[in-house]
Amino acid sequence: MKKNRIAVVIIVLILALFLSLGGGAQAEEGVVSSALFGDYYWVAKNQKESFENKNGLVIRRAYLTYDKKINAAFAAKLQLELNQTDFATTTSTMIPFLKQAHLAYNRGLQTVYFGLAGTPTWDVVESHWGYRFVEKTPLDLQKLGSSVDGGLAFKGHFDAEKKWGYHFMAGNGAGTGSETNDSKKFYLSLTAAPAKKVLFQVYGDFEDNKSGTPGSDAYTLQVFAGLKGDAGRGGLLFAQRATEKNGIDTTLDIFSLYGVANLKEDLSLFARVDRMSDPNPNAHKIAYLPMANDKSSTLAILGLDYKIDQGIRIAPNLEAVFYSNDANIDLIPRVTFYYIF
Repeated sequence: MKKNRIAVVIIVLILALFLSLGGGAQAEEGVVSSALFGDYYWVAKNQKESFENKNGLVIRRAYLTYDKKINAAFAAKLQLELNQTDFATTTSTMIPFLKQAHLAYNRGLQTVYFGLAGTPTWDVVESHWGYRFVEKTPLDLQKLGSSVDGGLAFKGHFDAEKKWGYHFMAGNGAGTGSETNDSKKFYLSLTAAPAKKVLFQVYGDFEDNKSGTPGSDAYTLQVFAGLKGDAGRGGLLFAQRATEKNGIDTTLDIFSLYGVANLKEDLSLFARVDRMSDPNPNAHKIAYLPMANDKSSTLAILGLDYKIDQGIRIAPNLEAVFYSNDANIDLIPRVTFYYIF
């Protein structure tokens, strides 16, 4: 079964490349783009002793994207993703999977998406943070949502100046996977940019899984404020994830603060602190940065971003995780690389 899925992905990839490179006016409008990032890492300290002193080069993400403008109103996107496993004990090859596959209809200030498309969960925060290649945004990192989902989405602005925006989606709630029950997940993001340097977002989602096995309800709330200017940018975020599963209520609160200082045209300093006020039961599953799942934690990130060229960046950085009432810490120095082509 796995080989069949891989074969389908490869066929789709070949088809996308063929369409983008073929002749004719329509084919020339198709664009193939790629991005890749990863690290040379060293696990200097970790609460799990078996991870300590592991080191090596890891490709955390590789994307191959095909964008096609069908006509003035319609466009399509197809994106494949690959990544290497973290702290692997056995050798394995990277397997591509379909990350996005949707049709978009644009009319004025509004766009409708149908298919496997981006959710509003952290797209605004991720864009403002600007360092996805260094680390995920808080909700993403803590595995409290998904960047894509299958469904129908509406995205646009309420005004011609694009100061007030929205993003609504009705999705399966299964991410890139197949739907397994008759419940759906609803997302809504409202953004405001009253001034050029100021950005606000209020986001929420709800998922009723009572028809699933086992049953659960889940809610997410996120409030974000960002400032951006010539000298740099900064952001402040609060998020809460509440779930009910088998009659047990769980609430996770996250506070995050980050800042980026533009030291030179090609050099920036960035720092971020995330505070999990509650233990995250899935923290040990976080890829490339597994944390203890029975303690509240504070993540600190500090690094430099050097822009070698427009599409090539090197970012030496340090990630440290501190735990409440515990002397143990997680410490991972890394040299992160990122390039697009």
